[in-house]
Order: sequence, then structure tokens, then C-alpha cells
Amino acid sequence: MLKFRLSRKQIPYLILVVFGILLFAMGILNHYFFRTFTFDYGNYNYAFWDYSHFRLSRMPTYPANFLQDHFSFTLMYFVPVYWILNWITGTYTLILIQNVLILTAAWFTYKLILLKSDNAWMSVGVLIYYFTLLGRYTTFSCDANIAVMSACFIPIFIYYFEIQKYLAALFILILSLLSRENIPL
Repeated sequence: MLKFRLSRKQIPYLILVVFGILLFAMGILNHYFFRTFTFDYGNYNYAFWDYSHFRLSRMPTYPANFLQDHFSFTLMYFVPVYWILNWITGTYTLILIQNVLILTAAWFTYKLILLKSDNAWMSVGVLIYYFTLLGRYTTFSCDANIAVMSACFIPIFIYYFEIQKYLAALFILILSLLSRENIPL
């Protein structure tokens, strides 16, 4: 009989893998089976394509520029990801970017709680709580959401600030402040 032992250090990685699989499966399958409201996602993909071709995007569903609707540079940050992955991932690129950002923010939240409390079990609890928040799952009704992507910068900023890596913290803060019009509030 094969015995499987899980050490305390492996638990956060297991949680990240389980919820990562869940996030990617939900996002990709919802998009594949047309189970989402694509009004916003269509606009995001249209703008992402235009930004990657060095153009400002006019929204196809609204008579304005994409920056006039939601002032956000977030999609511009990820243009290199578009160039690298879009030939493989197509319209799924933004879903993949959002899910990687959620996983990254979860990891930094775990590290921040571990740093501040030195309690591994509390950090694991916060990691599970981070993934089970209702807000994580409501994003799948619209495939990808710039507000969710922008909010993922906050735990990264706080962690770098707490470990006194101020240059990295400043860089993430600037990315965060320019990522959406309501994040500075």
C-alpha cells in the first residue's frame, strides 16, 4: 500500500494547485461553452488586441474610447504576454492572465500573514479564505474583469512594503494606481 504524507510546508502548494485547477477550469470552460456574459469581455479582448498593435481602442459596443469607459492601463501592462501567448491561447489570454494574478496575489497574501504572524496554520487558513471569497467566483460571470486584476496588485505591494523592498513596492504601487480608476480610492 502506498502511503502519502503531506508536510506542513507542502500544504500551501497543494491549496494553490487545487484552487488553480479550479480557477482555470471554471474560466476556460465557461468561455468555451458560452456560459458567460461577454459584453465586457468582448470589449476587453478588443482593447487588448488594439493595444498590442499600438492603437487606442474604440469600443465596439459603446461609442467611446476604452480609456473613457474605464480608465485603466492594466491591459497595456500585459501586451508582452499577448505577443508571447496569444498565438496559442487566443481569446483565453485574458482569462489566463487574470487567474495567474489571482494565484500570485493569494501566494503573497499567504506570505504576508506568515511574515506578520509567524503562524503557518493561520496563513493556510487565510489562503483558503482568500480562495473561497465570493468575489473570486463572481468574476466567472464575465470571464475576466479588470477590477479583479487590479485588486491583485494590492497584496503584492503590501508584502514588498512590509519586507522593506521599497523599490519593488513603489513599482507595484504605481502599477496598482494606474490599473483602474477606482483603485487609488
